[in-house]
Amino acid sequence: MESDVNSEGEQGFLAGIPLWLIIALAGVLLVAVIACLALVFIPRGESEPQQEGMPTLMATAGVPVAGISPESGTSVSGSSETRESELEVPETNTPQVTATSSGLEPTYTPITWPITPTATISGSEMTATSIAETATSAATLTPRPTATRTPTRLPIPTRTRYVPPPPVTNTAVPIPTLAGTPTSTPVSNLWLGKYFTNQNLSGAPTLIRNDTNIQFDWGTGSPDPSIPVDHFSVRWDRTLYFNAGTYRFSAFSDDGIRVYLNGQLIINQWADTQNTVFTANLSLSAGNHALRIEYYENLGDAKVQFWWELSGSTSPAWRGEYFSNQTLSGNPTYIRNDQDIFFNWGTGSPGSGIPTDHFSIRWTREAGFNAGTYRFIVHPDDGVRVWVDNQLIIDQWHDATADIYSAALYLSSGVHTIKVEYYENLGDAQIQFLWELDGAYPNWRGAYFTNADLTGAPTVTRNDANINFDWGTGSPASGIPADNFSVRWTQAFFFNEGTYRFNARFDDGVRIYVDGLLIVNDWRDGSLREISGEADLSSGDHLVRVEYYERIDQAAIEVWWEQISSPYPAWTGEYFDFVIEPNSTATPVFTRQDPVIDFNWGAGSPGSGIPNDNFSVRWTRLNEYNPGMYQLLAQSDDGVRVYMNGVLVIDEWHESTGQTTYTVERPITTGFHTIVVEYYEGTGDALVRFWVQRIGGLP
Repeated sequence: MESDVNSEGEQGFLAGIPLWLIIALAGVLLVAVIACLALVFIPRGESEPQQEGMPTLMATAGVPVAGISPESGTSVSGSSETRESELEVPETNTPQVTATSSGLEPTYTPITWPITPTATISGSEMTATSIAETATSAATLTPRPTATRTPTRLPIPTRTRYVPPPPVTNTAVPIPTLAGTPTSTPVSNLWLGKYFTNQNLSGAPTLIRNDTNIQFDWGTGSPDPSIPVDHFSVRWDRTLYFNAGTYRFSAFSDDGIRVYLNGQLIINQWADTQNTVFTANLSLSAGNHALRIEYYENLGDAKVQFWWELSGSTSPAWRGEYFSNQTLSGNPTYIRNDQDIFFNWGTGSPGSGIPTDHFSIRWTREAGFNAGTYRFIVHPDDGVRVWVDNQLIIDQWHDATADIYSAALYLSSGVHTIKVEYYENLGDAQIQFLWELDGAYPNWRGAYFTNADLTGAPTVTRNDANINFDWGTGSPASGIPADNFSVRWTQAFFFNEGTYRFNARFDDGVRIYVDGLLIVNDWRDGSLREISGEADLSSGDHLVRVEYYERIDQAAIEVWWEQISSPYPAWTGEYFDFVIEPNSTATPVFTRQDPVIDFNWGAGSPGSGIPNDNFSVRWTRLNEYNPGMYQLLAQSDDGVRVYMNGVLVIDEWHESTGQTTYTVERPITTGFHTIVVEYYEGTGDALVRFWVQRIGGLP
């Protein structure tokens, strides 16, 4: 019954439809089937056919495509506003990638294995990391089943070629850095060092790293296993903030070095050198300044150091705090900058507001050192203490009479802090302080400068057996010019008690100090000549310093001394509590013997019963001289007069600041001669100096 019913239903359904309509509908259906098969098996345009078995991967924007097998091709498709795609394929074969976007024809791009940073699809850049399309429609990963295709393609009766729309204007999207290739980002307060495996900074650096300081002593080694021990170079860059002021930039190298400040070459020693310091002084405005250091190593030891410090008149090396008590207590009376700690105040004061006795001073500074053992030497009267990096190395905090103390200490390469504390109790006041590489200067320590005024750091420092040189028109050392250079020699020597005459033969200028006291001073241009000065010395060690400069043409310097048989007697000083007139016969407040006329009383008094202002002194001495031309020199604040055998030879009886040196040259024959020096103080500071030096033979 069911069969009959169904049959009847079917017949009833068809019975109502005309036969021609049924045939037409069947034809339409057949055409539709053929069209669908054509869309599957016939490629559009003239592009190559897609490979057999290639799955289609639908991409979602920003979602990584994982688990792609490289054994077969893959296609990435999805609606997108750009053509940029990034694909991650984790194996090492050679698949193809098909990229399609809505309305665009597919293209095929092979990827070379292992993955290279970029590949190109449809003219856009693709990196091998993750999907980065800006797709607007959702998409899913859908594997396409493998199709078994019929080799015969069915023709399409009518086909209209698809014309793609105009390309969309793409906005560049930054491509992320590939994993495994990190970019070095230097810390702003460090040096960015670029290390090259050649000595001319050429090509790409082998090593890039951040260095805290440029303070290296590699010896015969290497900065890094990737850098050779010889024939390498380094470039360091850094930007730093500087306060306004004059700065001394120092570079120590073995071998060549160049220093740039704001692109300006300020130190240029691009040549093989050994353990040499080069300096440059520049005035900087407040603000950021760019520094670049370039260095190369040729052969042997490799060393490089770079540092800077405030210099010049605005801030010399030492910061001196001066106290009007001998315990460094309370606030300092004043603070000033001292170029050196090399003073001999005698019975005077260091400066205005400081008494002649019972005062103290604290000096501090930073200095650059090469690695090594250094000897620190100090010559005080009275007490002294010395610290290096807060380590107390000399502790002689007691009254003393110009003894010399020293201590040796190993220092690493770099900048170290030095502090010197000193006090004066009674009597003479002096202190000299210096350091040197231990054992390096058994004779004279000679510091050679590439300027005529001993400024900056020395370019060459060496041991000189004697000061006896005739360089002619040549140079005293490598790196030192033949003209416009200067030298400072320093050493401690043992003297027996007595009076010594120090002699110099020189061209151009010279100064000689003994225990900080200037006894020979002819600091001026001039041809070869001689000069001498005398000093009374106690038995023991005494520091001798010789300073010399060469201007142009001939360069020569010789220094020697001998104990003289007829030592100069002391000066007889008559001290008055008013300003005397010439040839005055008034009675002094007191009379005393002064070994030398070298006083700086500041705003103080010369002694008991004498006021701070409006006083005067007359010194007299009878002395035996050898024949020759002599120079008489005086400095005073305020007035001074000098008589030689009753003849007025210097007459400067007026107010002055003590900055001027008055001189006169006189021939002196063999025998005894009387010299009288008269001095007065008006108001303010009080200072007076007088000395005699031989400058040559009689004409």
